Amino acid sequence: MTIAWPSATIVAAYPNIVFCDLDNERVLLDLTSSRYFALNRVGVHVWETIATPTSVGALQDNIEQRFDVRPEQCRKDLESLLSNLSQFTLISVQHAPAS
Repeated sequence: MTIAWPSATIVAAYPNIVFCDLDNERVLLDLTSSRYFALNRVGVHVWETIATPTSVGALQDNIEQRFDVRPEQCRKDLESLLSNLSQFTLISVQHAPAS
């Protein structure tokens, strides 16, 4: 299930997740669960960016500048990726307070 990700929400990669090359693809390895997750080129960029806590809005802006993608499609795909990463506890999420 994809949830809404407000632009001010801060996301960061958990330190117990290893990022490496494996069989010609880039993967995340969760050392706690021993599960691994393959990432595409944009996913790799997201993971490298959130090594430092980053807002969802800044992350989207960064992706749009680096890749040829429409803002609506970028947001949809980013929210889907973040939802998946969050579901498997690969990232920490600090939701922005409601205004």
